Amino acid sequence: MDKVHFTYKSPEDAPGFLLYKVYTYWHREIRRSLRPLGLTHAQFVFLANAHWMEQRSDELTQSDIARRTEMDVMMTSNVLRKLEKKGLLNRAPHSRDTRAKVISLTPHGREVLAQAVKVVEDFDHRFFAQLKAPEAFKKELMRLMR
Repeated sequence: MDKVHFTYKSPEDAPGFLLYKVYTYWHREIRRSLRPLGLTHAQFVFLANAHWMEQRSDELTQSDIARRTEMDVMMTSNVLRKLEKKGLLNRAPHSRDTRAKVISLTPHGREVLAQAVKVVEDFDHRFFAQLKAPEAFKKELMRLMR
């Protein structure tokens, strides 16, 4: 049997594993924080991005949101459909593209989003305040995304 060779002495020396563990903790706490509002984390992400993007677009589409969030188009469609069933957004036919759906938040969706943003941002501020240089960390994350 071949011996597996790691270049790291332990899992905690592997930056990817550390990122995974930190993300898992952060994500679990975000999910727990959003649960009383009846939202999943993905639903929050889509609502928040729809709100930001709808301010800059006359006809915000599901495809626009999928590209912005870097999520699969089918997953995006499923999540947006659930948000529509909850009365948080509308999906209407596009004026020029019969395959596309135009997304807009409902007044109730804006109310729920306002509550969710407070919950998520409060947690984020507490969580990331533990870093010595949160702004530098954010810049490094952006650099990794490129």
